[in-house]
Amino acid sequence: MAFKKRRSLSTPVRPSAGPRARSASAPVPRAPETETDPADAPEQFDVPENFDVPEEFDVPEEFDVPEEVGDLPPVRLWDVPEPAALPGPASPRQRDETQDAADRRSVNYQRDMEFFQSLWETYYDRSTGARVHTVSERLLYGLMSTDDPLEYADYLREPLEKGSVLALASLGVRTQRFVTVPQEYADLAQAAEEGDYFHLANHKHPADPGRNAGRARRLAVNVKTQETALLLAGGLTSLFDDRQVGPYFGKVKVFLSEVAVDSPVKTDKLVLYYQTADDAVDGGPDVVGDRLLEAVNTMLPPDQAVMITSPFLSRVATAVTWGEETQHFAPWAEGKSFTDSRAALIREVLGNGKPMADANDLAQAVFDVFDVQGIPWNQRHRHSQPS
Repeated sequence: MAFKKRRSLSTPVRPSAGPRARSASAPVPRAPETETDPADAPEQFDVPENFDVPEEFDVPEEFDVPEEVGDLPPVRLWDVPEPAALPGPASPRQRDETQDAADRRSVNYQRDMEFFQSLWETYYDRSTGARVHTVSERLLYGLMSTDDPLEYADYLREPLEKGSVLALASLGVRTQRFVTVPQEYADLAQAAEEGDYFHLANHKHPADPGRNAGRARRLAVNVKTQETALLLAGGLTSLFDDRQVGPYFGKVKVFLSEVAVDSPVKTDKLVLYYQTADDAVDGGPDVVGDRLLEAVNTMLPPDQAVMITSPFLSRVATAVTWGEETQHFAPWAEGKSFTDSRAALIREVLGNGKPMADANDLAQAVFDVFDVQGIPWNQRHRHSQPS
């Protein structure tokens, strides 16, 4: 369903200063810093020797990645308090990362507060702060996950050539690397015509759901065109063969359509599902996530990277965010996706009918519910034990 997200161009909002009941002090504003000189950006990533891209999906020369492709926004607008240590390895990181965890928290917080501003303007009266019911709560998921329909709808307006999805599926059969399964349609051809998410499931190392608990993660990637998504998805399947990554890399999910549609689509054009390695240690590197992130940055051309992302995920590159799979960390979220789980908790706040004076109040209320259910307010892409 197409709709226009409201995005405020005014000064960023934030929860009011003072101690929080269950977590830490609210963020404080920070003066903008000088932008990073491109000369100081990390060096271009080389494709590892064992990164075997299928012939049909070779990375063309014009896909060489300049130094800027993986950079995060350089300005830290808010100092978000450091969260408590959580079990499991640390965030996926780029080689020669130029920004620290505090920079990431600031970037994530700014984006999420823009979402809360949009959420408040949609469901609350701007004059009184009273809850209004002119917009259905069913639109909440779209508000959280959909690209701006006016600016980034070209993804579906420019369809793939007929037979592209079948060629991708055939690649999986020929290489015996992956099986292609549509999400909404039983028939592959119908799914390609109607538009659907296609799950490229690792056939070399079939998924073991029993190992997901406390280890399941995702990388979400936003790109401009389906041609880029198709090439990137096909190239990433070569990692199913990789000895270090393959046993933990469950699947790639990608949205593709061979018919033009004048509608926005979700920000996560591709999702990479994986588990942390067996030998990963608390606070140590996420080796699997690091390799997957490096592969995406290597193959993704900078002019195809879209910075818009869903709230609550943590940005690790221009077009890439990550998060833990909530249903494998929180018993109350069984069967719910990352976005579904957070939408369910936001609906609790919307449903209580309490007035919210502004987006700050709404953010505070949602953060409190998150904290109770084991989602740290200042690390909203991860999970602790519910209070």
